[in-house]
Amino acid sequence: MKYKKLLMLFWGMIIVPVITAIFYETDVLLPGDFAGNGYESTEFIVTIVMELLTLVSIPSALRLFKMAGKKICDAASLSRYSLIRMAMLIVPLWGNTLLYYLFMNATFGYMAIITLIAMAFVYPAKQQSQNDGAED
Repeated sequence: MKYKKLLMLFWGMIIVPVITAIFYETDVLLPGDFAGNGYESTEFIVTIVMELLTLVSIPSALRLFKMAGKKICDAASLSRYSLIRMAMLIVPLWGNTLLYYLFMNATFGYMAIITLIAMAFVYPAKQQSQNDGAED
């Protein structure tokens, strides 16, 4: 995949949770649908699952190229691994953003912010793409 496409996917994946937050913050969607109202056990289970998913996905995504066990030397492999890395972080980001507004639990908000910060470390590198011939 070309550098420009990776870059568009990266920013497109980040825009979705931002738009979700804008909708909830401007009361287009009403937050706190599952806050209280007998959903405490569901909230506990979802919190544990998302904490584990976030704690596993961030270090795994950041070390994916080292875990591959070989130097990624062709453009197709670089693109594939770049997409996998972004997906490993964007799924918890989307989930934590939505769950924050559904349960109004600050834990989900903090995990979404931490995942958003980690997204900066998987930003598609133009230099890497040029070295591997993936530039337009």
